[in-house]
Amino acid sequence: MTSYRACRRRFDACLLVSFIIWTVIIYLVAYRGDEVWKNWSHTNLESEDKPRHFKMITEQTLPYKTCSPQERVVLLRTNCPESDTMATILQRYGHAKQLSFAMSADRDVISLDEKFHRNMAREMLPPLGRLAKTRHRVHDILASHVRYDHREINSTVPNATHITVLMEPVKYFEYVFSVHDVDRGLHLIRYKNPIGKFMENPQAYTDKRFKFWFQVHNGQIYNLGLDHADHDDPSKVSEKVENLQKELNFVLIAEYFDESLVVLRKKLCWRWHDILYFHRPDQVEVLVGKKGYLTPSIAASVREWNMADSMLYKHFNNSFWEQVLAYGPTFQEDVQYFRKMRDNAEGDCLVRDGPESPLFRLKEGAPTYCHSLARSEKELWQLIRNSQSVKA
Repeated sequence: MTSYRACRRRFDACLLVSFIIWTVIIYLVAYRGDEVWKNWSHTNLESEDKPRHFKMITEQTLPYKTCSPQERVVLLRTNCPESDTMATILQRYGHAKQLSFAMSADRDVISLDEKFHRNMAREMLPPLGRLAKTRHRVHDILASHVRYDHREINSTVPNATHITVLMEPVKYFEYVFSVHDVDRGLHLIRYKNPIGKFMENPQAYTDKRFKFWFQVHNGQIYNLGLDHADHDDPSKVSEKVENLQKELNFVLIAEYFDESLVVLRKKLCWRWHDILYFHRPDQVEVLVGKKGYLTPSIAASVREWNMADSMLYKHFNNSFWEQVLAYGPTFQEDVQYFRKMRDNAEGDCLVRDGPESPLFRLKEGAPTYCHSLARSEKELWQLIRNSQSVKA
């Protein structure tokens, strides 16, 4: 009898220990899995053999994940540098996953001033594995320039996550004004302050319909589908913003691009390396910010003239910070981790012309993954076009 009781006590003790062990395992998997993964991947990225460990991270299956990667994504392009960077992130991801892009057969853009409509799909490359004569074409990713029409885009890229990137309207105006050489096109280069001269009578200049005129006046909400005729009507603008709130799954903020990517990564259930990119200095500051064109009074005039973009940006900037709060207590830690990961990759891969220079080149003998991260949008489009092109 005594022997039986002793055996029973040992059995109960083993059962209790097993219960405790499994409780700890379940806790780590369910609640601390992402932290465990971050620590593992961070350690491997910092090791000496980074190319091999980067491959390990790329191929790693995360058994604790309770979500599935979202691989259908529509990027509604604006004309800010961060929108271009987001496009290259999608290009690299889609090409690596062998996803189909809704893209023109011979151009990198679909249209700069026309809203998307389903008939455009007839002129696009067919999805991967489909013949050119295929009538019903469903693609996975849209990342080319085209104005937004929610219903029409859904016909070509259904059940997708719709995203865009917005920049503070005054900064956006300044960037577009410079990158599209508006001062030269309107012969304002001879003035000490071309933007100041333009803002003396902006409507008179836009009436001249110079190249890319439609981007200078409320260019962001124009890209998202609101025609210029409605830009000065606050009720029409508010209605459009409300519709976009329902239609868009996430809006990245250019001034907080890294923070936006961290939130987006979680929403898409992507891995950290999927959102990697090479950082470039502030392009607005590099191009025009140091020239002092925007005095406080001129900036106020630009903001007022771009009222529709200002309403759009204010709404989604507020919405973004609400989503940051909903992200959870690890947000700042995750942002720091992502930046450290990117800094490590740049240290592996790049030689810069200077700390403030947007130009860089690959180090001699740089790891293979560096070449993918360094490809330009144009190079990536050509790579995708070559893989997706088929004979009729």
